Amino acid sequence: LATSWQGFGCRMRFGLVSNKRIAMTASFILNDTDDLNDTSDIDVQVRTVAESYFNDRPDWYRFRMSTLQQLLSSADSRIRRCTGVVVTDVVTGDPIQEPANNFTQEFQSLLTHFYLTDAGVNTSYSPPQ
Repeated sequence: LATSWQGFGCRMRFGLVSNKRIAMTASFILNDTDDLNDTSDIDVQVRTVAESYFNDRPDWYRFRMSTLQQLLSSADSRIRRCTGVVVTDVVTGDPIQEPANNFTQEFQSLLTHFYLTDAGVNTSYSPPQ
């Protein structure tokens, strides 16, 4: 890495990554009452967006509920809005708070990757009000 990628004047440090398995529950209001008849297509889109948010971003070591809620609201055109998201630890079932920004002047030897699989995404839908 230092020879081929680092570039002049750069430094890098290597640390450890801990994977924490998480689950997510999201609530939605749909645009039309008829969309409640079959939500399987919406579920697929929501799961894809949620899994990508936690696993495919360059800043995978943190998450923001407001950003996640925005992305989930735009996961499918039949969704009016995401009204709430709860992220929990798969092992304990305890809610997980948004992590602080880990990058300061001090070296962080351990970063946590919040690992979400599509099986860990639960959804509930409500009709428009």
